[in-house]
Amino acid sequence: MRISARLSEGIRMRNRLLWIVPVLAPLASQASAQQVCGPHTFFFGTTGPGCVPPGTGVPTLTTGFPPFQAAPPCTLLLTLAPTLPVAGTISTRFLILGASNPMLDLTASGLPGCTLLAFPDVVAVMPSVPGGTPSTLAVPIPLNLALPAIAYAQGVILANLGGTLPVPLLSNGIQVTIV
Repeated sequence: MRISARLSEGIRMRNRLLWIVPVLAPLASQASAQQVCGPHTFFFGTTGPGCVPPGTGVPTLTTGFPPFQAAPPCTLLLTLAPTLPVAGTISTRFLILGASNPMLDLTASGLPGCTLLAFPDVVAVMPSVPGGTPSTLAVPIPLNLALPAIAYAQGVILANLGGTLPVPLLSNGIQVTIV
C-alpha cells in the first residue's frame, strides 16, 4: 500500500511540473553554442540586438571557425553581414573588440535606442567587399592564452544612405568565452 501511495504521489508531482517544460525549453535553446579547437573550448553567445535608423536592415555579426579546423592554431572568424537596403550602398565596416561590455546607451551621441555592446579596446577595419557581401575578419587564438578569456564584439557599418554624412548601423553584440 505504501509503495502504491508513493508512486501515485510521484505521478501527481510529475503532472504538476509538466507545465514547466514548454516554459523553460525556449530558454534552454538560447544557451551559448560551444565548439572545441585544440586545447580550448569556445562558448558563443549574444549580448544584445543591433540598431539602425528606420527603413534599414540590422547588420548581423556571427562567429565560427574555418571548415575542418580542429587542431591548433585556432582561428576565430567574425563575420559582419549587411542587410538590405544597405547592400547596394557604399559602406565602411568596422569591428569593435573589447574585454568588457559597457551596455552604454548611445542616445546622447545621436543614436536613440542604440547600445554600445563592446568596449572599443580595439577597432578593426573589416575587409572591403562589394554590396551586400559579408566581411570576415580572422583572429588567430594563441595556444598560451591566459584562461578563462572573455571578449566582446560588435560590428559597425558606416553606410552612405544618400545623406551628406554616413549613417552608423550597429550589429548585434557577441560574447566569446574561451576555457
